[in-house]
Amino acid sequence: MQILKKELNCFRDKVSKAEVTAELVEKKNKDENEKLKELQAQFRVANDTCQEAFTHLQSLRRQLYGKIAS
Repeated sequence: MQILKKELNCFRDKVSKAEVTAELVEKKNKDENEKLKELQAQFRVANDTCQEAFTHLQSLRRQLYGKIAS
């Protein structure tokens, strides 16, 4: 019976450590997901800005070619 109690206590300790580890991993995962969302938002803003700049560049080229042709 003593052996079973020792084994049970050992398993309880292992479960307790596993739960703590799981909580830490969950928190880290949550933090990393927040960072990812922020980076994705920054990327979308940068991509939109790039698209606007490209559209403006095309417009300026059309204006230049229009002046050269006239």
